[in-house]
Amino acid sequence: MDSHKNRFYLGLVLSGLVLLSSVEPAFPAQKTAQKPARISSGQTRTAKVTRALDGDTFVLSDGNRLRLIGIDKPEKGEPYSNAARDFADSILVGQEIRIELDKLREDRYGRILGYVFIDTLFFNEAVIRQGLAHVYLFKENKRFMKSLIGAQNDARQHKRGIWSLDKPSDEP
Repeated sequence: MDSHKNRFYLGLVLSGLVLLSSVEPAFPAQKTAQKPARISSGQTRTAKVTRALDGDTFVLSDGNRLRLIGIDKPEKGEPYSNAARDFADSILVGQEIRIELDKLREDRYGRILGYVFIDTLFFNEAVIRQGLAHVYLFKENKRFMKSLIGAQNDARQHKRGIWSLDKPSDEP
């Protein structure tokens, strides 16, 4: 996507996230070792996103893959799956991001698990607030649970994205 679209989408997200100023933690940007498993909980690292694989998984410039903590986006072929990927692609690809880790730092596939920030934008929350994913928490990684649940409640209330769809009928 061109830079005008990137700026448009970033402006759209920033304007829609009124609550960010009240939940934004103070994160010092610092460079740390490239091996994510050696970074302790609560520490940050910076990286550049080179590719969005989907709405919650990305390839970093150092070759590592990053999976967003606390969200699960629709699977390929489901409604809003492409929208989630396009949203992530338009905002993150080519950007220097700040990744905050939690207690569980890597998933079973070897991907870094992190909360992603671009300046004051909490990207994990933004994806949920746009209705392009739902909250998906693990016992070990709940640092921003209230913020993510609040974003989901807002998306549901305003019927954004996946929350605008009719509920499927119950299976027998």
